[in-house]
Amino acid sequence: MPLRHRDLFPTLMAGLLLMHGAGAHAQYGQLDASFGSGGYVVPDIAGYAYGVAVQPDGRIVATGARNGLLALLRLLPNGAPDPTFGTNGEVALNAVPNGITSEKLLLLPGGGFIVAGYSMVSGADYQLALARCDEQGALVTTFGTGGVALHNEGPGSLVVRDAALDADGRIVVCATTGFALHLARCLPNGALDPAFDGDGWAQLVGFLPSAMAIDAMGRILVCNANDSRVRIARFLANGALDAGFGDAGIVEADLLPGSEREAPCALKLM
Repeated sequence: MPLRHRDLFPTLMAGLLLMHGAGAHAQYGQLDASFGSGGYVVPDIAGYAYGVAVQPDGRIVATGARNGLLALLRLLPNGAPDPTFGTNGEVALNAVPNGITSEKLLLLPGGGFIVAGYSMVSGADYQLALARCDEQGALVTTFGTGGVALHNEGPGSLVVRDAALDADGRIVVCATTGFALHLARCLPNGALDPAFDGDGWAQLVGFLPSAMAIDAMGRILVCNANDSRVRIARFLANGALDAGFGDAGIVEADLLPGSEREAPCALKLM
């Protein structure tokens, strides 16, 4: 499976957890000596990390891969493995035969997690994959089929870029196949939402997504950077482009000099 600008699991986990610790106990930019060993945590896990989130109680959850399996790791606020989660803080799930490359970890308001990513169909073709786990990392079998929902919009290598929950608990995922944006919205049970552009999918050709956000009205904003310009598209809650936003639903702006080809990796609404 493609790794695409990923670092080894321990390295990425350490960097991300540093930011969490620094915000809680130390001045900005300084390592938090109370976290792990001198501000670092290097989990004893082989593989790659793709998503990380901090629970309301301060415990840190990450998702990645271990020996081809979907892996979840949970740490205590001080960086130690959570002994109440799996084995030494880790759960490995054989979710689907071809595995899931996870890209985003979403915390559910009532507890548990949604892992958004993609799974191989055949050859170089990939499909959207969502897995729902409970607070202890076990698959929730009422979600999709046995805890996993797989959706394919057609042939092609679909790669997930970002995902978010809307106010109704629906899962919105932005992905790309080649040089086109594909937005999917799924119901809380994992099924595609037919109220979203008729079949649960919306497309925008010529738009390579890098990040997304959902506003209070359920409108979906997706960011795209290409050469020296950044573009933001806004979709209505029904999946249609918002014609009242910018030029036919898209706003463009120049990037700062020297930042060409550096796609924004996050989109935040103020």
